[in-house]
Amino acid sequence: MKPYKKAAASLLMLLAAACQRNELDVRNSSVNHYMIRSTASSSVAQKSYITTESDPIIKEGNLSQIYSSRTKSLPEILRAEAFNVKSDQSAQIYNDDYKLVSGTSTALSELGDLADAYIIVNAGHAHLPGIADYLLNHNMDCSFVIPGRINERFHETIKYWAKEYKKQKEKSGDSVKGYATLIDCHREYQLEGPHFPTAEKLQGLGIKRVILFQESSVGKIEKLPEISDLTPIFCDYQKAGLEIYAYGIDLRQGSRNSSNEKGID
Repeated sequence: MKPYKKAAASLLMLLAAACQRNELDVRNSSVNHYMIRSTASSSVAQKSYITTESDPIIKEGNLSQIYSSRTKSLPEILRAEAFNVKSDQSAQIYNDDYKLVSGTSTALSELGDLADAYIIVNAGHAHLPGIADYLLNHNMDCSFVIPGRINERFHETIKYWAKEYKKQKEKSGDSVKGYATLIDCHREYQLEGPHFPTAEKLQGLGIKRVILFQESSVGKIEKLPEISDLTPIFCDYQKAGLEIYAYGIDLRQGSRNSSNEKGID
């Protein structure tokens, strides 16, 4: 049995019960956790507190074309308000942003072949571009869904990652190995069904696993977190026979065996 399948039965039973109640069980429980690999942290976390791109690919303008999905297979929302950058906005990221990328690396190491995977990344606005770049590097097709207000620091990070992201898209070409939707976990709006692909659409793309990447301590999550606008989406996927998994990807909060599970902005 593959490592990522070990908790499938218990997670599906929990989700089925949650669907019947239309809520998720978030009581404390024992959880599996995995080691934070030194290779991931050494290549990502050991950076200066602020890293700046001195020669961004676009100093002022709209970056939506760079960050658009390669296949257009899934819904995406690339509002000008979110993807327009100005000349007086720095192209920079913080060490915190690197830690979410490193946490993503750790999660992917547990998931094996991604060809049958659909990942929903529910993380802070500023972290999303770096995570998307890492997923794109693994040939995943990424779709940003940002229908409402975004934090100003998002502009700094999309400006920073744009050059590398464009390069990765050109390198990947038509090769796709799994799909991802990226959403802001600090959103002040509700996401709905049309913001996500239907189960039928995913199955038509060869997807068998739906995986939540959550901004929480690193490790496999045995009980899905309660997220009011995502719960119905996962219930629909589960009812259609898709396997549901969840992973924390935030190295700032450590591994799941030592975390207090409190969110960090």
